Amino acid sequence: MDTVNETGKDCRLVQTFAQDNKKKTMMSRHKSLGRRPALKTPWRGGRFVANIPRRSRDLWVRREVQPRSNNNINTLKVELEVLYSDVKYQNLLHIYDMVKIIEQDALKDILPEAYKLFILILTIPSTSVSNERSFSCLKRIKTCSRNSISQVRLSSLSILSIEKSLINQLKKTESFYDDIINIDDNCREDEECNTVDNLTQCSLSSSNNLNTECSSSSSEFREPQPRKRRRTYIDKNIDRNRICTSERTEEIHQALAKMIAMNQMPLSFCSSSGFKQFMSIVEPNYIICKEGAIKQRLKGLKSSVEYMIKKELKDASNVSCTTDCWSSIAQETYITVTAHFIDDQWCPKSYTLTTHKLDDRHTASNLSNQLEITFNKWDIGQKIMSVVTDNAKNVLNAVNLLDNITEKSDLTCAAHSLQLAVNNALKYDKIENLIQVCSKIVCHFKHSNLASQYLKDKQEQLGLPTESLIQSCKTRWNSIFMMLDRLYKNRCPISNVLADRSMTTAAMAHKFEVTEHQWTDVETLIKLLKPLQIMTTVFCGEKYCSSSMVRPLLNAVIQKHLKHDISDDEISENFKTTVIRELSDRFKLLWCPSSVVTARQIASFLDPRFKDLEHEPVEAREEIRTRVKNLINEVAEISCDVQIESPVTKHHGALEFLFGDEVNSNTSDSDVQYQNYLAEPQLKFDFDALEWWKTRASKYPLIVELAKKYLGIPATSVSSERCFSTAGNIVTAKRSCLAPETVNMLVFLYQNKQLL
Repeated sequence: MDTVNETGKDCRLVQTFAQDNKKKTMMSRHKSLGRRPALKTPWRGGRFVANIPRRSRDLWVRREVQPRSNNNINTLKVELEVLYSDVKYQNLLHIYDMVKIIEQDALKDILPEAYKLFILILTIPSTSVSNERSFSCLKRIKTCSRNSISQVRLSSLSILSIEKSLINQLKKTESFYDDIINIDDNCREDEECNTVDNLTQCSLSSSNNLNTECSSSSSEFREPQPRKRRRTYIDKNIDRNRICTSERTEEIHQALAKMIAMNQMPLSFCSSSGFKQFMSIVEPNYIICKEGAIKQRLKGLKSSVEYMIKKELKDASNVSCTTDCWSSIAQETYITVTAHFIDDQWCPKSYTLTTHKLDDRHTASNLSNQLEITFNKWDIGQKIMSVVTDNAKNVLNAVNLLDNITEKSDLTCAAHSLQLAVNNALKYDKIENLIQVCSKIVCHFKHSNLASQYLKDKQEQLGLPTESLIQSCKTRWNSIFMMLDRLYKNRCPISNVLADRSMTTAAMAHKFEVTEHQWTDVETLIKLLKPLQIMTTVFCGEKYCSSSMVRPLLNAVIQKHLKHDISDDEISENFKTTVIRELSDRFKLLWCPSSVVTARQIASFLDPRFKDLEHEPVEAREEIRTRVKNLINEVAEISCDVQIESPVTKHHGALEFLFGDEVNSNTSDSDVQYQNYLAEPQLKFDFDALEWWKTRASKYPLIVELAKKYLGIPATSVSSERCFSTAGNIVTAKRSCLAPETVNMLVFLYQNKQLL
């Protein structure tokens, strides 16, 4: 009834406006037409023109006389004059309000042209921000950890993320989940990708039919084939009134906290709309946990993990640590400390102790104080065997300032020292020029999407794997080798792209030209860098590589892969000479009368794979053995007061019982153990040294103590570097304001997730 009254009011308004301007209208009409035409009463929108005001009736007459192209324009002018003559419409601030009033007053048929104009204005965007927001969504989907995602899957996931409001509406249909399950049964070859793609197609095809029945939304799906495996369907008659008990709620809270810690997810995930919808299906009456409550449970998890680590550190006789510093995206400096030791079962253990913020300057004294605080907090201040760091002077000086450290010298990160030696060798002029040319080629394909796509097409035509080129980075180990290796493998497709004048201009082709001699130099550099790259990878292993392998591997690479040859060209000769000199200086491979036996040399002797010290100079071998013998005597003196309990052996025969255990009666003698160990045959390099010591713990009880100390020293500080990679995934551009305590907690839980 109100709508009818409002419509009548608007009609009277039009009529009043026409009467006030009657004379003016008649004069303008007679001037334009010269005479008054016969009045017709055309049918328009279910009503006669005779029933509308005179001015509008004159407009219909004029429409039949004037050309058809100006018909809608004149109608629009009249409708706008009518609208804006009313104060109610003049005071509106936004066109959206005008459209809303027109729809409420049922004026869409009375003012059709004006309504179309307003809708068109509202439809045209003023900026391209919607596209920019799409790219922001793409950045969250295709990250550094997911950079190999296919284009089809990336497009599907981005559409689902951008149009999530549409997905929410589709989820309200009863057959939505059944349709998705049917799609999944039909997609056997690539289950994950095709499920996402069909879900996207379902969303797009159903967007225009949201007001239809639920059955119509499922008509776009293919008919399900007979299932080859059982699948659990969602129960449509699920009891949404069941009670979620407090025990069940707490169990979900704890599981959610573990998921956030193990998947590096933000704390706000627990209050996100997607999680709420998920829990509405899994547990309808579950009360969503707030961020503060999740944070408290994460702190509880951290406390429990700390207790377990402290318990294991308490049982360890010696602990070796690594440390490093890192700056976050928020320009906050963090220091991390990791602990490494060998347990009673001869299994190597590695735990992250802390990643806390540094407020002071990075001086040696400040860093030393931070390390002491960390060691005392974990009750390992008297157990620290060594601290492995990179080659930064302030960190090395900080370690030297620490008390109660058994080994301090020659324990820098082996991988970092190796890369410094390689980088110095690559500073040769011819090598630098060659690397610059290769880097420019990679940069060209990285910056040109067209050239990159054309390169992939050429790779497919030549039957090569479609791989992107790799750019070198000064701070990334082995990046130059990976760049040259990828370039050389794709030499033919790169040459084809640069030779195609429809794709590459002559000037650009000349700029990126690589001669045959340069390709030969690239091949030479790859052969020289490959063994160094493999050795770096071996050094970075935490479970199988200790400091005992550093010197034997360096000697093997120098003797087998960097040995000078008569056929070496200028680049090979210079590279080998520089690398050998750098490695000898940094790792002290040469022996002189003033040299001191280092921890790595002792560890190599205690490793049954390298006990003969074939990798050491002849004059150094006796010094190393003497040093180890003295250490065994020191352990024997310490153990005099504490009787070493030998395991009770069972006698398996009469003779063994009668003669007694005379063979092992002298195992407590340090000299006997030392001589017996020297008489042991050396193992092959691929045997497990820790397993060997585990089976001979009762035979060499004194040497075992030394072996646990020195074989537990890590070869590199890569474990600390990996902590910072984790921290970089947590402290992102969207999470740069995280409190340092929260960062420490999340990094600690993720790095020690095996204990959760």
